[in-house]
Amino acid sequence: MTSNTENGRIHRRTGNRIALLGVAILFGVALIITFALLNHQSNSAHPENVTSLTPARSGEQGGQRVGAGDSTPGPTATIPADAVAIVNDEIVDLRRASIALVSDRVMAQLLDQPMPDERDILERLINQELLLQAADAAGFRHARADLDARLSEFLAQRNIPRAALIKALAAQGVAMEDFTSYFGDLLVADAFSRQQAEENGLTPSAYIDQLQADARISYGPAAGVALWNAVGDRADAQSSTKPPSTPAPTPKAASPAPPATPAASPDGIASAEHAADFTLPLIQGGEISLSELRGQPVVLSFWTTWCPYCRMQTPALVSAFQEYAGQGIQFVGINVKNSPTEVSSYMAENNMTFPVVLDEQGEVAALYRVRGFPTTFFIDSNGKIAAIKIGALTQETLEGYLQNLLK
Repeated sequence: MTSNTENGRIHRRTGNRIALLGVAILFGVALIITFALLNHQSNSAHPENVTSLTPARSGEQGGQRVGAGDSTPGPTATIPADAVAIVNDEIVDLRRASIALVSDRVMAQLLDQPMPDERDILERLINQELLLQAADAAGFRHARADLDARLSEFLAQRNIPRAALIKALAAQGVAMEDFTSYFGDLLVADAFSRQQAEENGLTPSAYIDQLQADARISYGPAAGVALWNAVGDRADAQSSTKPPSTPAPTPKAASPAPPATPAASPDGIASAEHAADFTLPLIQGGEISLSELRGQPVVLSFWTTWCPYCRMQTPALVSAFQEYAGQGIQFVGINVKNSPTEVSSYMAENNMTFPVVLDEQGEVAALYRVRGFPTTFFIDSNGKIAAIKIGALTQETLEGYLQNLLK
């Protein structure tokens, strides 16, 4: 248990460093790109150097974000099919995520740097959104009027012709103005995270940890396969002689089929790690430890009552439990940070009869590096993580994962 806990902490620290917006990742490239341009606005927090209170977000043009006054879609509302995540009240959609991922890859290619791992894009986008929301709430003032000039200087310092960047982006369906907006969002997020870290005596990583702890993050339908497929389509287009047919990424329906093997999973991080043991109280009474279930496959699903995608997934889990419990697969729902009363009411409403435990402080969710909901772990009979699925499971996708566990 101790080694697994420490391993989880190490991975959390690593994941947060990967996700830091400007400090650790501008376009997926490490510390060599820590915004030389920011040296020219080191006093940007001072009133004389600012021009706006609330910068335009990359998503505000093209319908990528809902306004601050809009509420998170509830269980009876129409949930956007191209939603990658909902971060508090804001939707991060497939188009915005695709622009970020393509931009990272193009800059890595032009700078002759290793390609960023697309599986990090969700955490990076979520952390970027958290920082931008916090900046808005704090009335953070940051100059953006000279954004194009800063980008030009950034490119010049790295000997990247603007024409080469425009061509590389266009080949994958991303317009230069979208790239520039993404660049501006990164500048704001970077400057704000540095300011907050300094003012509060924290590291930027610790400050983002605080934002994550207080946030409501749920993964949308496009959180997995759709994003990678959309990017893959543009990569294919780049190698073709045909020009891109659209000026921006086009959402694509997620494939319902789970991967044949964990290593091939595009919408989860497959792992050969042993699942960390834990002991939590059961809503039904008593407690349960994961180690007690060793020798049987386990479906471990992290969820909350406020997550609209968890509500979408619940019927599939209830149905699968009724069908597969007799075949030896154990189902455990891990509710994170809701009250026992809320959980009990939700379970009664949805006819949930499989074991549900309460992770009241979110400690087990942190141990498993769960950033948003729902997140489901499929654990084999040897106690090893066979696959991880982020986002809502449908009856069909869940069926595939369960069949793999029985092999």
